[in-house]
Amino acid sequence: MKQANITLETARALYAQGGAARQIALDNFLESDLKEPNWPKSWLDLSYINGCYIRASSQIFSAHTDPTRTNINVAPSKSDCENILAFCQLRQLAERMNDGWEPSERNRGYTVNYFFNGGLKATSTHTSFKELIVFKTRDMAEFSLNHHKDLWEKYWKVK
Repeated sequence: MKQANITLETARALYAQGGAARQIALDNFLESDLKEPNWPKSWLDLSYINGCYIRASSQIFSAHTDPTRTNINVAPSKSDCENILAFCQLRQLAERMNDGWEPSERNRGYTVNYFFNGGLKATSTHTSFKELIVFKTRDMAEFSLNHHKDLWEKYWKVK
């Protein structure tokens, strides 16, 4: 009897067919490798959600929602809500400080990053990704670090 090597992708297709094809797939791979995870395909597939939300007054409240309600966009925890709120507030502050300036290929700007061994520091933005909170100058980033440190700590979840 000849034996053929099949790829995982082919084995998954055979497994889905059922019958003898399923057995061929199982002869070559574990069933756990062949089954598609039963994870939600979209956040709309979620049923009951426990978490927190932010009111317009910036207060954080606990939430328990179900799919029939319209306010199902809640964060999983209070810490996540604090992080999201800090992001929004830092982004608003950066927008005001930058006075219309936007980062470009030539001037990516500066931000505040968290380094495990060095803590919070004003740094230039990295060329491989675009930061969401960016300042036109290093002085602006350092000003934000000094005056908005509590927000940066919540944003980076370091306190």
